[in-house]
Amino acid sequence: MVIIYASWKVNAADRDAYDAWFLEKVREAQKEPGAIRYQYLVDMERPGRAINFEVWEDQAALEKHLLAPGHIEVVRDNSGKWGSSDFEIDFWDDAQGHRHMDVPSSRNTVGIHGLGEGNAAEKELAERVSAQD
Repeated sequence: MVIIYASWKVNAADRDAYDAWFLEKVREAQKEPGAIRYQYLVDMERPGRAINFEVWEDQAALEKHLLAPGHIEVVRDNSGKWGSSDFEIDFWDDAQGHRHMDVPSSRNTVGIHGLGEGNAAEKELAERVSAQD
């Protein structure tokens, strides 16, 4: 599994138009074979920055994505047409141990971090949350 966390400064004069354009490219990427997760986020700690979070099944899926028409457009136009800059990109080339959980509420803390109900940290967290009710 390959994980990519990228952020950049969005310099577009019309942020709404930029977001609509980029979100269209995200939706295309989400449908590509091997895309486990592909999300476009706003960086709440650094206003004006965007985040792209990608998880790919393997290196081959990522390489196909890199050559997809939508990704080529993003590479060409993100800095060119839209003026984005100051890119920061982190890669995890061989991530292992992925687990996905759907949890209805953060109040049910035992087990939501994927460590297992018998985990001491999970139990202590549940006790501390309950004690503060």
